Amino acid sequence: MSFILNRQTAAVLACFLPWAVSAQSLPSVSQLENVIVTASRTAQLESAVIGDVSVIDAATIQRAGQSSVADLLSREHGIEISNTGGPQAQTGIFIRGNESKHTLVLVDGVRINSSVQGSVNLNAIDPSQIEQIEIVRGAGSSLYGAEAIGGVVNIITKKGATDKPASLWANMGLGSHDTFKSSAGISGAANGFNYSLSGSLANSDGFNATNRNADSFTYNGDTDGYDSHSVVANLGYAINENHRIDTHLFSSQIDGDFDTGGDPAINDHIITHQQAYGIGSTHKLTENWTSRLRIDESRESVETRAPNASTPFSRYQSTLRNYAWQNDFQLSDAQQLTALVEHTNERVKNEQGLPVDKRSTNSAALIYSLHTGPHHAQVSVRHDHMSKDIKRTTGGVGYDFDINNAWSVGGSYNTGFKVPDFTALYGPWGSNTDLKPETSKNAEARITYRHESGKISLVAYENRVKNLINSTEGTGWTYENIDKARMRGVSLTMDQRFNNLNFWGSADFTNPRNRETDERLLRRAAQNYKLGADYQYQQLLVGAEYSWAGKRSDFGEVTLGSYSLLNLTAEYPLTKSMTAQVRWNNVFNKDYELANGYNTPGSTVFVNLAWRL
Repeated sequence: MSFILNRQTAAVLACFLPWAVSAQSLPSVSQLENVIVTASRTAQLESAVIGDVSVIDAATIQRAGQSSVADLLSREHGIEISNTGGPQAQTGIFIRGNESKHTLVLVDGVRINSSVQGSVNLNAIDPSQIEQIEIVRGAGSSLYGAEAIGGVVNIITKKGATDKPASLWANMGLGSHDTFKSSAGISGAANGFNYSLSGSLANSDGFNATNRNADSFTYNGDTDGYDSHSVVANLGYAINENHRIDTHLFSSQIDGDFDTGGDPAINDHIITHQQAYGIGSTHKLTENWTSRLRIDESRESVETRAPNASTPFSRYQSTLRNYAWQNDFQLSDAQQLTALVEHTNERVKNEQGLPVDKRSTNSAALIYSLHTGPHHAQVSVRHDHMSKDIKRTTGGVGYDFDINNAWSVGGSYNTGFKVPDFTALYGPWGSNTDLKPETSKNAEARITYRHESGKISLVAYENRVKNLINSTEGTGWTYENIDKARMRGVSLTMDQRFNNLNFWGSADFTNPRNRETDERLLRRAAQNYKLGADYQYQQLLVGAEYSWAGKRSDFGEVTLGSYSLLNLTAEYPLTKSMTAQVRWNNVFNKDYELANGYNTPGSTVFVNLAWRL
C-alpha cells in the first residue's frame, strides 16, 4: 500500500513525535478508567481489552452541542461518514473503509440494524440520553453474529445514579438554523430498586439539503428542518446480593424534510421511529458462575409522507426479537469462559408486500479470555444457523504481550459475515433469492506505548470481503454477489495529559478497493487527520478540534474535494448546579461535501445550559 507524505501528513505526524520522547517525565494525572462490555460481552477495564477499541464518554457527548451520533463517531479514528442533508437525512458510517452496512449497531446491547435495508437510523437517537458509546473495530461476528464485518458500535443509554435517592438533570440549548434542544431526566436508587427516566425534544429549521442546479429533479431551494423526541427508561431490582432483574426501554422519533423537486415551498417528510426494549435477569449461582437471561426486541418503522397527508405513500417496518442465555464462568483468577445461546426472530412489512417476510436464527458461542502476567488473550467461536439453511461458523483470536510496563504488542484475526437483507432477497425491485451471505477475514497488528499520563498506539490492518452484494444494471437493476473488496490501512493515535491540558489526535491512512476493478470504494478518503485539545483555566474549560480529510470519489465519477474543519468549545460553571456550554462548529465556514450534490450545515453555534442536582 502506497501513501503520499504531503504537508498535512508531515504536520500531523510532527505533533505526535515529541510525546513519544518525553512521556516518561510527564506528571501523573489520576483518571477513572472506562469499563467496556462490547469487546467480550463481559465488563472489562479499557486497559484489559484486546483489540482496537475506543469509548466516547459522557463528558464528550455533553459538549457535543447539536451534533448527531454520526458526528460524534466521525471524530473517532478509523471512522468516516457521508450525509445527504442534515441529521434527518440518510447517513453512512464507514469503519476502516468498510461498507456502512457492515457495521453492527447496538443500543444497550440490542441489535438495531434494519432487516429491510441493512441500514441503521442513527439520527433517530438523541445524544443527550447516551451515557457512552463503545466502538470495536474489526470483524465481530464471533461475538455478535451477522452484520459485524467492519466493526461494532454499542450505544449505551444513561442509567443514572445508583447510590442516592434521586438525581435530577436537564439541558436546554439554542443554536444556528433556529435549532432548539431540551432534555431532562431523573435517576436514583432506594429499597433495592434503581431507576432512570429521561426525555428529550428537538427541532430545527435546518439548511438547504441539496446544491444541485434548479433543473435537477431532487432540487429544492428551501431549508430542510426536523422535529424529534425520545424517551429512555431503565428499572432494576436487586432481589438479594446474588439475584437481580433489569428492564430497559428506548424510543425515539425524528420527522424530517427532504427534497423531491418541484415547488420549493413544499417538502415531503420522512418519519423514522426506532425502539429497543427488553427485560433481563442476572443470577450469581456460585462464587464462580454467573448466569444471565435476556429477552430483547427492537422495532423500526420508516414512512414517507406528502405535506399534510393523512396516510404515507411509502412505509416499511421491521421487528427483531432476541432470546439470550449467557453463562460466565470464572475458571481462575486469570481465566474466564463465557457460553452463550441465542434465538432470534425477524419480521418485516412494507407497502408492496414480500413473498417471504420472516426468518429466524439459532446461535451458540464460546468466549475464552486469559490475563496472566504479560500475556493477554481472547478466543471466540460462534455458529449461526439461519432460515434458508444458511450456516456460518465464525471465529476470532487476539493476543497482546506486555514487553514491559510501558510497551505492548499484539495481533488479532477475526472472521465475519452478513446475510442479505429482505429487500435484496425478496423486494419488488431487483431482488435475487439466490444471493449468498457476504463474508470477511480481518487481520491486524498493533503496538502501544502507555505511560502514566497518556498513550500512543499504531495499528495496521487488512480486511478481505467476498460476495459483496451490489445492484447491477443489466436486464434491469438486480442485486448480485459481484465484488470482492480489500481494506488495508494504518491508524496512529495518541492522547496526552499535561496537568490542565489534554491533547489527543489520530492519523488514518486507508486504501479500500474493489479487487475486481481496482477502483477505490466511494466516499472514503485515503488520509484523515484529527487533533483536539482541552485546557482547564480555573473554572473555565476551553477546547478545540481540527480535522482534515482527503479527496474522495463519488457516484458518477465525481471527485469530492479535500477539506479541513476547526471546531471550538467552552464550558463554564455559573453555579454549583448549572453550567453554560458553547460549541462552534466549522469556525471558518468551509464549503465541503460528504456526498455529491448535498450541502453540509456550514458554520454553526450552539449554546446549552446544563443543570445537575
